Amino acid sequence: MDPIIRETIEKIHKSDTEIVLIVSGVGSRALAWILEIPGASKTLLEGSVPYSTSSLVNVVGAPIEKAVSETT
Repeated sequence: MDPIIRETIEKIHKSDTEIVLIVSGVGSRALAWILEIPGASKTLLEGSVPYSTSSLVNVVGAPIEKAVSETT
């Protein structure tokens, strides 16, 4: 893990910040980073990775034109 990412997450864990994180695709790595560093149980209230298109539509609450980008 990049030291800047680790330092940032450590600062978040040491603060009073509480988060609910819903990510998709490559964003799931952010959830993994948060969980890797001690203190996650204080910060993370809930994490979710809606993977299928129907799950993502359910979370977003609207139809999705394109769920995947060929360039990314």
